[in-house]
Amino acid sequence: AVFIPALWFHAVSMDAFSVAVNVFWRGLGPEEYQLSDVYGNKDLVAATRALEFAHRARTVLKHLPEPYRSFYS
Repeated sequence: AVFIPALWFHAVSMDAFSVAVNVFWRGLGPEEYQLSDVYGNKDLVAATRALEFAHRARTVLKHLPEPYRSFYS
């Protein structure tokens, strides 16, 4: 079995006959998923928020003068 995280693009080429099965599951509490995530194949709410925080921090750090910008980023 191969685990491919939600929304990651992937492609497979086969030389012979094969069967692929996609399995989505929701094993956490409902508050961990986006309301629009019916199958559990989108990023978790906490992961989405963490990525947004990281993007905001990067944006703010870009305005620091050197050498502080290099140190903190």
